[in-house]
Amino acid sequence: MPEALAALVMRCLEKEPGDRWQSAVEIRTRLETQATPSGGQPSDRRPAAAASADAPSPRTAESPATPIASLSRHPGARAVAAVALVAAAVWLGRDFGPGVPQTPEFTIQQLTGYLTREHSPSWSPDGSMITFGYTEHGHMDIYVMSVPGGDPVRLTDHPADDSGPRWSPAGDRIAFVSDRGANMRVFLIPPTGGAEREIANTRMPALDYGMDWFLGLGSQPWSVDATELLFYRRDETDAVGIWKVDVSTGALTRMTSPPAGESDGGASWSPDGSTIVFTRTVGVARSSLWTMPATGGEPKLLVDDDHWNLRPTFRPAGGAVVFVSNRTGALNIWEVDLGTGRETPLTAGLDEVYGLGISPSGDITYSIGSHAANLYLGDIDTPPVEHRNLTRHTRSDYGARASLDGRLLYHSDRSGFFDIWTYDPETQTGQALTQGAESDLFPDRLPDGRVVFTSTRNGGVERLWSMSETGTGIEPFGPEALPIRCGYFYCRQGPVVSPDGALVGFIARGEDGLTLWVMSTDGTDLRATGLSGGVYTFDWYRDSRRVVYTRSASDGSPTPELRAFHLETGEDALVYEGFATEPAVTLDGERVAFLRSISHYNSDAFTLRLVEGEGGLPVAVGEPEQLTDGEGVWHVHNFAWLPDGKRYAYTRDIDDGDIFLLR
Repeated sequence: MPEALAALVMRCLEKEPGDRWQSAVEIRTRLETQATPSGGQPSDRRPAAAASADAPSPRTAESPATPIASLSRHPGARAVAAVALVAAAVWLGRDFGPGVPQTPEFTIQQLTGYLTREHSPSWSPDGSMITFGYTEHGHMDIYVMSVPGGDPVRLTDHPADDSGPRWSPAGDRIAFVSDRGANMRVFLIPPTGGAEREIANTRMPALDYGMDWFLGLGSQPWSVDATELLFYRRDETDAVGIWKVDVSTGALTRMTSPPAGESDGGASWSPDGSTIVFTRTVGVARSSLWTMPATGGEPKLLVDDDHWNLRPTFRPAGGAVVFVSNRTGALNIWEVDLGTGRETPLTAGLDEVYGLGISPSGDITYSIGSHAANLYLGDIDTPPVEHRNLTRHTRSDYGARASLDGRLLYHSDRSGFFDIWTYDPETQTGQALTQGAESDLFPDRLPDGRVVFTSTRNGGVERLWSMSETGTGIEPFGPEALPIRCGYFYCRQGPVVSPDGALVGFIARGEDGLTLWVMSTDGTDLRATGLSGGVYTFDWYRDSRRVVYTRSASDGSPTPELRAFHLETGEDALVYEGFATEPAVTLDGERVAFLRSISHYNSDAFTLRLVEGEGGLPVAVGEPEQLTDGEGVWHVHNFAWLPDGKRYAYTRDIDDGDIFLLR
C-alpha cells in the first residue's frame, strides 16, 4: 500500500492511546490531504510513532463534504466506518491519472434500522426493491421494501421462521425456506403476497441446522429462465448436498455428493446459466467454495483457506464471485477474480455479514448481524425475570455443562475464536482454559477431573480432545473416529459423560446415518451403539446403560420427538410426543428438560417429570412445564441442570441486524 497510508494505519495501532489519532476527524482529514491526483505521497514521511499530531486546518462550512465525512455523521457509522476505510485504502492505492476526478469506489447506505433482526436481502430483477427476513413479531417473516427506503411490507405470517427469500429473475415469485412442519421446506410466494406453494422438502430438521441454516438457498439459486431452483437437501444417509427442483413439476435432481463428514449448500447460478458455485462445509470452522458445470460433473475448488467461506454469488458480468469469509476474524465480504484467482476484501469490521445479494447493476445489499448470547442461572421455582445473569458479553457463550461441585464449563468466542471457559456461580469468577484460532467446543468433565471437548485442532475436522482442569496437557482423546457432529450453538450432540462416569457418548455418522457412539472414559473401546438413523440430540438417563434422545417422529412426520433407548437390551420407547430437542436429564433422573418451539427465535426451555418404568426406561408424568419465556426478545440455546436438580444454566440469545447498500 502507499507509504503514507501505511503510516496512518500504523499510528492507529500504536500501543499507547495518546500516540494514536485522537478522533475520526483527524483520520478523515489526513486521508483527504493524502489523496493526490497522481496517487503520489505527501511530504511527511516520518514513521507513524514519530509523526506530528497536528492536522491540516479543519474543513470550513463552505467546503463540500466527502463521502467519508458523511459517514462520520451517519447513524450507522459504527457498522460502516471500517468499510469506508477499506474504500479509502483502495482509493489511495489507485493511479487516477491526470484530470480524473478523485471519487471513492464505494458508498454506503443503511437501508433498515429496526430493533430486531433484518436478514439475508435479495434484489428484484429491476433493482428497485429488496426482499428480506425480519423478526418484527418474534419469529422471522418475509418482507419486501423499496430500495430508496420506506416501510417494509409483510408477505408471510407463520409462527415458524420464514427466511432466506430469493427473488426470481422473472420477478413474479419469491422463494424462501421455512421450518414449518419441523423440516426446512422451500416455498414460493408472489412479491405482492398471497397464496404460498411448497415445492421441496430439504429434510433438514428444524432447530438442527447450525451454520447450514444460512445455506439453504444461495444468493442466486434461480436458473436464468426461472424454471429451476437450487437448494440443499439431506438424503437418506444424512449426507447434505446440492439439489435442484423443477418449480412447476417438483421433480428433483441431485447435483453434488459430498465426501463423508462434509456438506454442500448456498448454491448460486452464473449469469449465463453455465456454472454453479457453492459452499462445501467441514465441521463448524471451515468451508470452501467450489464451482461445477450446471449440467453436472466434477466440482472444481475455487477458494479454500481453513476459514468459513460462505454465500458465494457471481458478479452480473460473471467474471468474479462475491462471497462472505471470516478469514480476518469477523464475517466480511470478499471477491475472487475467476481469471486471476486474486481475492480482494470489499468490507472490513467487527460486525458479522450474514447475507448478501447483488443487483443487475452490481450494487450489493448485505445484512450485518450480531447477537449477545450470555449464560443465565435459574431454578424451577423462580420466574425468568429473576434469573441471574452470569456472563455479560457482546459475543457468544454456549454449551454450559455442570460439574458435581456446581462449576460450569462452556465455550465462548469473546476473543474472536471459540475457547473453553470455566465459571464458578458461587464466587462469580471464571477463566479461559484454552486460547487460539481453533474452535474448542462443548466441554464436559471426566471422572479423573480432566476435561473432554471437541476441537478443530487437526486441520478443521472436529474430533475429541482432553486437557487438565487448568487447561494444560491438551492431547487427542481416544482413537481418531468419525467427525463429531455439532454446531457451535447446538448442544447435546457430544461429548457427554454418563452420570456413573463409565462412558463418553457423542453423535457422528455411521453406516445407517447419524449414530450414537460411545467409548470408555479412559479413551478406549470406541463403538457404535444400536441407536442410529437420524439421531439428533441425546443425554444419559441415570447411568451408562440408558439414554433419552430426539429424532424424527416414528410415524414418518418430521417433528422431532423425545424417546428413550436401552443400550444393552435395545428396547426403545416414546417419552414425549411433541416438538422436543436438546434433552437434559437431572442427575437423579427425575426430570428432563428440552427446548420446544417451531421458531428458532422463540425457542424456550420446558421440563417434564420422569419415573422409571418397565424395562428401566423413563416414563413422563404430567405435561411440560415452561422454565423460560423470552417472548421473542431473546431465545434459549442449550440447557444444563446443576447437581441439586433444581438450578439450571442456559444461554439467552439476543439477535439484531440491519441491511446496508454497498454501491
